[in-house]
Amino acid sequence: GDVAAGVAAAVALIAMALLTRGLHLDGLADWADGFWGSHDRERTLAIMKDSSIGTFGAVALICVLLGKWASLTVLVKAEGLNWLVAAMMLSRSVQVMLATTLPYARAADGTAAPFVQPGHVSATGIALGATFIVLLVCGLGVAAVPAMVVAVAIGWLFGMQARRRIGGITGDLLGAGNELVELAVLAMGACVV
Repeated sequence: GDVAAGVAAAVALIAMALLTRGLHLDGLADWADGFWGSHDRERTLAIMKDSSIGTFGAVALICVLLGKWASLTVLVKAEGLNWLVAAMMLSRSVQVMLATTLPYARAADGTAAPFVQPGHVSATGIALGATFIVLLVCGLGVAAVPAMVVAVAIGWLFGMQARRRIGGITGDLLGAGNELVELAVLAMGACVV
């Protein structure tokens, strides 16, 4: 029933957070605090580095988690959990895309510095190609194409905003991009199942 689906969705959401140790959610909160809390590049970077969560970060976390929970509840009821696999795969592929197409916005000592390798665009092609195969194997069928288009479009727009605001990407922004793409793909799945 509805209650069982809601509980199952909550369990899936908790498992997703635990598997990443909350790292991507932390990035989402830091992105919201930094990008919504200041228009100055250096101030934005300083806010994002601060470990405390502000109002914007809390609002972003609540909205994204509620959106994911609602989408997962629909997917559980419709037995469409292949969309969960799609969301997780596509969000990680977009992280690769952001890390290989954008420069690192901080000094080289940042946490994500070793992962950001601008110019290694072939890694993006490999990640997206492998993801597409997995989506087909998981039974997404023709929906795999629009799901990929939506994920890449959101990643590209997010990356362009990051480049314009702070000159590139950071670890927090990789996590935030991951969360936004996951939410979008889960919501898309909930709308089509």
